[in-house]
Amino acid sequence: AGDRVLDETLLPDIHPDLRAAVLGHRKAAEAEGIALLESSSTASLLAAADEVLKACAVEIPEIRLAVGLGGQAFLVLDGALADLEAALEIGARRLGPARLRQQALLPRLDDTLRELLAAGSRFGDCDFFSPAGAEHPAEVG
Repeated sequence: AGDRVLDETLLPDIHPDLRAAVLGHRKAAEAEGIALLESSSTASLLAAADEVLKACAVEIPEIRLAVGLGGQAFLVLDGALADLEAALEIGARRLGPARLRQQALLPRLDDTLRELLAAGSRFGDCDFFSPAGAEHPAEVG
């Protein structure tokens, strides 16, 4: 690999919830809100997610690693707002400015957004969705 290795991490005592999420286990976001962390590096995001799970009372509804993301990765966290704020702070610090792409906190999710998140983040797997009252180009104008 030599000069082609962009990042690496070793997780000798990986959090069991992270292991399950990496192996494809998904859960619905059911708590007060969600937090999102996006990284330019899969390895760095895994290390950040492990640290966050060990430090905060949050859960992982979904993690996406590299495939279909141009080598990048993102993490969805579920929990109480105070725990999510702490998780974002820890995750951003662990990723550092070179690897942190975006972070967001979404409090008080509505039921429609919860349903969409439960369907997953892979657009090809999702059914077409149009919220009640949505305007469509053919109807406007």
